[in-house]
Amino acid sequence: LARPVFDFENTIRGFTRVIDGERDPRNILLCFKCHKALSQYISETTSTPLIETLFESIACYFPITFKAPPNNPFGITTEQLQQSLKECLINSSSFISQVIELLSVKLEDTDIPQDAKNGIISVLIDLIDKFGVQSVSNESQVIRDFLLSQLSTKTEEDEKAQKDIVLNAITFISNSLFQRLTDQTLKNEEKEKN
Repeated sequence: LARPVFDFENTIRGFTRVIDGERDPRNILLCFKCHKALSQYISETTSTPLIETLFESIACYFPITFKAPPNNPFGITTEQLQQSLKECLINSSSFISQVIELLSVKLEDTDIPQDAKNGIISVLIDLIDKFGVQSVSNESQVIRDFLLSQLSTKTEEDEKAQKDIVLNAITFISNSLFQRLTDQTLKNEEKEKN
């Protein structure tokens, strides 16, 4: 018996219909797991509209604003949803441009609460860690302006912790950039020797 062929395009279309408008945190967590599995099948031959469709199916949940009810009947935490969504966003190099665009829009949104901005910073750091600092080079001005604005933002809630998060992000990005420049310099010197 021949194995059935996996119809990636129709599977993606079906998946996006299932996740559309989902609000139950249990189902959202399952959808994020499915999304991570599906995004592993993206290849060079996958059409750009299909990649965008798959990305947009989870981008609408960013940043996670879910707050578990006091008795938490679902047993699902905000942190679980945030981590799972972050894993979806950075699961495929095919999503980099969409993630950068999403982060840029969210970074400029003044109505986003501070804890959500911390989530944006976390996604940014994990994206750079996974794909390299060059993955965000086109948006470096927006990122720099956002991080610097967060250093000067006066908030009543845990101002020192917020500044530590921003300073850690700046340090991480600077170190990544320095490492990339150092690696490039060493490659150039090696070429000149040969």
